Amino acid sequence: MPENGIDQIAAEIRSRGSEWYPERGEAKSVRVVGHTPRADHLVYEVVLDFSGSSERLAVKLYRLGKAGVAGARRVAAEENEHLLSMWRIAQARELSGIPRPLGDFSALGAVVSEKLVGIPLQSIIMKAALLPGYADLGTLQSAAKASGQWLRSLQRITARTPRPLDGEKLHLELQRLCHNCRAEGLDDGSIGKILSGTREILRRARNPRTNTAVQKNFLDAYGADAQEREILRVVQMKILLSMFAAGRTVKESPARKKVMWANVMKKFIQTAADRSLPEAV
Repeated sequence: MPENGIDQIAAEIRSRGSEWYPERGEAKSVRVVGHTPRADHLVYEVVLDFSGSSERLAVKLYRLGKAGVAGARRVAAEENEHLLSMWRIAQARELSGIPRPLGDFSALGAVVSEKLVGIPLQSIIMKAALLPGYADLGTLQSAAKASGQWLRSLQRITARTPRPLDGEKLHLELQRLCHNCRAEGLDDGSIGKILSGTREILRRARNPRTNTAVQKNFLDAYGADAQEREILRVVQMKILLSMFAAGRTVKESPARKKVMWANVMKKFIQTAADRSLPEAV
């Protein structure tokens, strides 16, 4: 399916383009201008051309795994349903930032939607970590603030009853991740500070309510209170440790890139431990 699926999808996009964008007139052509391979899918960037204008679309085409064609179709159908549901909620609450799904391409194991221009937060964070002076430009702060405001708005319109945190289970997961990261080169001093600091935070916690964080500007825009910020530091540390323990998994990645990635991740973890985790009492 992935081998010829994009050709079938492109043909369908062209035939239905005027249906999705009636104000643009007849669709003239469809161009595939780029693609990004992932472990279980490929993401294609597609341009739908009209007379005097164009629209950029994103096509997520699932690879055939162990479940075969039926599995790819099932996953695509579920994702398309979720995306459509979220888009309808966002439209009703006048929240931008959720791409509009276009048609139902689950029979081809794909999801097609409009392509939005978002904030490349990961790229900005990596540049701030690696390039001297980049963090002083204010790009990271602005991106984090915008991300926090948008996520808070999304969670407000999709909020459910919060679940209490299982602090003991979370700390056991952190211990396991630290053990895995030791083999990757994380030093004992950082591990000790991580485990003692997170234990102290979890000991003080009562009823945490959110589950993500980036930087101070993100949290300010998100509106997290003091207790939430502490729990978010623990979860942030768990995510960093999980990424580090998993390693760089891009196929055929040069050794120098793997070493650079490992060094950057160790720096992130050590800095996060030094700056945000309290000493155990």
